[in-house]
Amino acid sequence: MSNIVNTQESARSSTSSINEKFAIALDYFMKTEKYGARELAKKCDVNVSAIYKWKRGDACPGFRNLVLLADEFGCSMDCLIGREPIDNDYGFTAKTSLKPFCDNFNEILSEKGITEYRLVKMMGVSRTKIASWRKGRSLPDAKGLCDLADALDVSADSLAGRI
Repeated sequence: MSNIVNTQESARSSTSSINEKFAIALDYFMKTEKYGARELAKKCDVNVSAIYKWKRGDACPGFRNLVLLADEFGCSMDCLIGREPIDNDYGFTAKTSLKPFCDNFNEILSEKGITEYRLVKMMGVSRTKIASWRKGRSLPDAKGLCDLADALDVSADSLAGRI
């Protein structure tokens, strides 16, 4: 029973850490680019309360908004989710035409020679979740994207097809 509790606490801590790192990056870029919460909410097509949750580190945007924010701020997704330092990354230029996430994901799996089963074991997530990402039925959240990039030893931006 204690292993389950430890795993759940570790998962919460990891998500919290990503949320906190994202909040720091968001605050930095909003100040640097002089964005207000309302303006950013409009660009992301979310309620302004979502922006405040992101800024407090209570939540992190979904995949699509991570891509949109990275494009808007001219930074990498890795920078936004805390995998890369902010100061190394400013001025990032992404590809203009993106393939669907599932296409990039499947290409990387193929290049690395990693099976769905092996990835499930590496990440500790359900096979259903991996299959859903591979088939384009869903997209990973910020934690899933970070964990996936770590497991595959690639950047979040390469998974998103931004580089």
